[in-house]
Amino acid sequence: MSLRSEMHAAYDELDPADAGLSERVLMTVVRDRPQRAGWSLRLRAPLSLVAVFVVIALVAGALVGGRLLADWKAHVAPHVPAAPMTELQKLEARPLDQPTVRAASACPHGPYASGGDAGAGPFHMSGSTVAIPTSWGTYYHVFLFADGRVAGPILVRASDLVDHQRLVFVGPYAAGPTVGTDVLDGQVVQQQLEVVIDDVAPPYAWQFEVGDPNGGACTGWQIDGPGFTETFSW
Repeated sequence: MSLRSEMHAAYDELDPADAGLSERVLMTVVRDRPQRAGWSLRLRAPLSLVAVFVVIALVAGALVGGRLLADWKAHVAPHVPAAPMTELQKLEARPLDQPTVRAASACPHGPYASGGDAGAGPFHMSGSTVAIPTSWGTYYHVFLFADGRVAGPILVRASDLVDHQRLVFVGPYAAGPTVGTDVLDGQVVQQQLEVVIDDVAPPYAWQFEVGDPNGGACTGWQIDGPGFTETFSW
């Protein structure tokens, strides 16, 4: 009898109910091993899917939460109304309506009033024959007057119709953006792009100085006031 047979006989003599215990244990281990492996593989797949869903949920939550926070801030933030435009700002917002001329010789002068002054009304303009040259350009005295009673403010702008370079104004009534300086009659003056007349009172006539780098060969003028816009070439 072999040693293995003797060991099995000894186990059977000790407790018949335990006969074949070792074989059953071995068979159980062998039978259960693939089942646990399969269960382990099945468990890994759902965990990866869960991780993907968690990431998606976090991203979606961040986007939705950020939008909700922005909406909430916009809702609770105090609304600050924009400051109303002044009458002058409304006039400055009007675009310059001026033609383009190929050459000064083709300048569309006018319209003129019956007395020969530029402008059809309510404003007219005439210029002095005195020209003041500088290293920058040429300056002229300009006289602006109205047909009668007018309301302010009054805004005056002008440009060269050939190259559309803006004319500048110096001295009294000069206003708007400052674009440079010059020396006029021994005095340093600021060159500005507008004439603004706030104090509108009789006799409804004003004088100011205009500077033109091209010598005033063909210029276009626009005068804006409450309820009207007047343009003419000169």
